[in-house]
Parts: sequence; structure tokens; C-alpha cells
Amino acid sequence: MSKPPLPPGPSIFTSLIWLGRIKRNALGAVDRMAQEWGDVVSIRVFGKVIVVVRGAEAAHHVLLAVQDDYPKSKLIDIVRPALGEGLVTSSGETWRRSRRIVQPLFAKRYLKEYADLMASAAGDALDGWNRNWRNGETIDLSVEIQHIGLDTITRAIGADVLMSEADSYEPALAGALHEIGEMSRNPAVQGGQ
Repeated sequence: MSKPPLPPGPSIFTSLIWLGRIKRNALGAVDRMAQEWGDVVSIRVFGKVIVVVRGAEAAHHVLLAVQDDYPKSKLIDIVRPALGEGLVTSSGETWRRSRRIVQPLFAKRYLKEYADLMASAAGDALDGWNRNWRNGETIDLSVEIQHIGLDTITRAIGADVLMSEADSYEPALAGALHEIGEMSRNPAVQGGQ
């Protein structure tokens, strides 16, 4: 049985250039690839194939329609001890069970409430920046966005006590997320053909 053809993408010779672009600006690089080759692009490096998926239809296909045909990256095996066996790290029946449990939380009827929580967390962050930001001072926006995300999640689950202790664990969480991001962009860690 022959393998299906790979999606279009950069040549083997320019794939390393594209990986560098992804490392510097992932969203921008993926947008540029989609303009050139479409929403599903293959990058061939180090004898492996990395398939980049962009767009609602392609994401629905991979994440929902036939998710069992797409095993998770080797990166998941690395982060599973830290994240546990849940929706992000599991597959098969464990994944389906976890998805059934959380699916009601993503119903359309909750979107306005979540949007209100996000807007409130972002508004509080802006108020804090206005109070504490000194002229000429720089802030690490990626850390601030993580803080807003964590604040939104704690508001959604009603765990306000988490935010009162955020200064003690947020740097470790930010560091862990940074390391996971770095590993996810490393071709040696990625699964592939």
C-alpha cells in the first residue's frame, strides 16, 4: 500500500529557512506559508515531515473528524508528566472521555460570559499598567498576556484564591510554558515520518 502524497510546501532545501521563520514569528510564518501553499503545508527536515495546519476546516478535520488518524507529537510524551493524562495529552478513549466532560463548557451559550471574563481580566491588567507603568519602562508582553489568561481561567472556575497567590507560581508557569514552546519548535522533538 503506497503512502498518500504529501501536502505542498517548501523544498527540502528551503525548509530550514521556513523553520527559522516559524521560530522567530510562528503566526506570521504560518500565514505566509498559507498564502503560498494553502492551509495544509508540509515541511521536510532531517528526514521527517512536519505538517502545518491552518484554517477552521483543516483544524476541524485533524482535531475532530479523524483525530485518531493523527497521533500526537513526541512533545506530548515529554510534557505528560507535568500536565497529567487529560484532554491535551491523551488520545483514544481517554481523550474522548475527557472531551465529552469539557464539551458543554464550550457551548455557544457560554461564549458571552467567557468574553466578559476575558474583557474584565484585560481591563484590570490595563488599569494596573496605567497605575504602575513608568514612562520609558518596558514590559514583557508575553508574561502579561499569560497573566491575563491565568486571571481569566481563575475567574471562570471561581478560584480567585489562585490569583492572590499568582506571584509565587506565575514565574515558574511562565518558564515552563516558554520551555514547552521552545521544545515544540525543535524538529528533533517533533514526531514525523
